[in-house]
Amino acid sequence: MAANVQSIKSMMKNESLLIIAAVLALVSMFFASSDVVYSEHVDLKVIVLLFCLMACVAGLNESGVFQSLFSKLTAKTVSVRKLSLMLILVCFFSSMVITNDITLITFVPLTMMFLKCIGSRRVIFIIVMETIAANLGSIVTPMGNPHNIFLYSYYDMSLETFLSTIIPFAVFSFILIVITVLLLKDYKIDASITYTDKRPDKLKTAKYVILFIISILAVVNVIDYVVCLLLVLIVLLLTDRSVFRKVDYSLLLTFVFFFIFSANIGSIEEINHYIVQTIEGRELATSILLSQVISNVPTAVMLAPFTSNGIGLLVGTNLGGLGTPIASLASLISYRLYTTLRRNEKIDYLKTFFVLNISFLLILIVFATIIM
Repeated sequence: MAANVQSIKSMMKNESLLIIAAVLALVSMFFASSDVVYSEHVDLKVIVLLFCLMACVAGLNESGVFQSLFSKLTAKTVSVRKLSLMLILVCFFSSMVITNDITLITFVPLTMMFLKCIGSRRVIFIIVMETIAANLGSIVTPMGNPHNIFLYSYYDMSLETFLSTIIPFAVFSFILIVITVLLLKDYKIDASITYTDKRPDKLKTAKYVILFIISILAVVNVIDYVVCLLLVLIVLLLTDRSVFRKVDYSLLLTFVFFFIFSANIGSIEEINHYIVQTIEGRELATSILLSQVISNVPTAVMLAPFTSNGIGLLVGTNLGGLGTPIASLASLISYRLYTTLRRNEKIDYLKTFFVLNISFLLILIVFATIIM
């Protein structure tokens, strides 16, 4: 009995966003118009593409290619400043392709293993900066964030529109990250950092690289997403069924529940009118603020049906990933990974997290008001 209670508590803690989304969807059904057709509001394409990308990245992760690359990049660095910059920029660029949360799940544990030779305060700084870098690097591509895939599809954006909107923020963020790291006091460290020469599984890597390229082509509408799904399913079923267990189904369900909630709220004329009036012309500010409370993924899904300003929502939800630990699911991942191993450093971690995240967010908001 006690074990069951503990498992329920653990599930509620780890899947709090999914539970909230489910409750909101269920409760809103009692107030929604009777003519709501949910099949028209659940964006199947987004769900399918997220599944395909997560499966491909999980397969690549299991092949060992990321760990091998990470080890080779950091093997010869002996300056703590250079090492910090290398680790952080690996997360910045990786997140553009493999998403911010997968980047942190992969590289935060490796970083902690590599940095046993330096003090805990410096490690906290690097992990927090890796989190910021992953959140900001992932804004560059439609597949970098789950909400980017959704907004890219929902507003039927062209790749040119998406990139022209986001690239200035990515370049400015890159400069901010580099400057922040270069302000660190530098010193030499032991050059014998943990290094692994274990080679990745070449066949497995090639297989998932091909599937990943197919998934990207589906994101940008070169290949039909149904064809992409069929190819991914066939390969997994025939060669690597274990990858099915690595997909984040709770995130997919969270999307479904928020689609349902948005459809229900949108069907209530009074609420629909109020929300439209509230966010009209304020998409950037509204999405940043709401992201701090419910995170940027559900914010994008909830607000999209009430505004035609996809650009404002795109920028707002991407910048909104900074700020509180809740603002981005990736930030929670880093926090859990670090504090699970170092439970007595939670306060130190959160202090550093808030100082750096709020600073970056405020600077980027000022930058947004200047260029938009």
